[in-house]
This record gives sequence, C-alpha cells and structure tokens, in this order.
Amino acid sequence: MPLQARPVAKNDQRGYSGCMAEKIIIYGKDHCPHTRRARDAYPEAGFIDVQTRPEHLEEMLRLSGGVRRIPVIVRNGKVEVGYNRGA
Repeated sequence: MPLQARPVAKNDQRGYSGCMAEKIIIYGKDHCPHTRRARDAYPEAGFIDVQTRPEHLEEMLRLSGGVRRIPVIVRNGKVEVGYNRGA
C-alpha cells in the first residue's frame, strides 16, 4: 500500500519546509537611539511610537511587565525589553 501525502492546514507548521513570516512589533520613541537600532535591525516590523500615540503606552507596559524601558519588541508573541545589539 503506497503512502499518501497528508494535506497540511495553513496554520499547521509540522513538516512544512516553507518560511513563515515573523510578526514583529516595536514599541518605542522615534528619537530614541535604541529604538532606531531595533527598527534598523527589523525593517519589516511594525512600529508604534508611544510618545505620539500615548494610548498604546498602557499596552506596552502590560507587555513589558511594567518595565518603563524602550524599545519593547514583540516577536511572534515573545517580548524583549530593550535593544542593545550593535551598540
């Protein structure tokens, strides 16, 4: 009996060799050098400037566990507070 390929659902990554795009959001301030470096490192990321869009500040603080440090980078649901690579 020959093996048959199992159809892979769109959200099923098991056995999938294709590249899934990462979802990245950076919370920060446009004038912050660490935020700028993070944005340069992740040019595909969405950016939320919490200084010009203060309604997102509470969301950023919730994600960072109350830590008031920028940038806050959310990559595929994982949160990284601060950015120091390339400094």
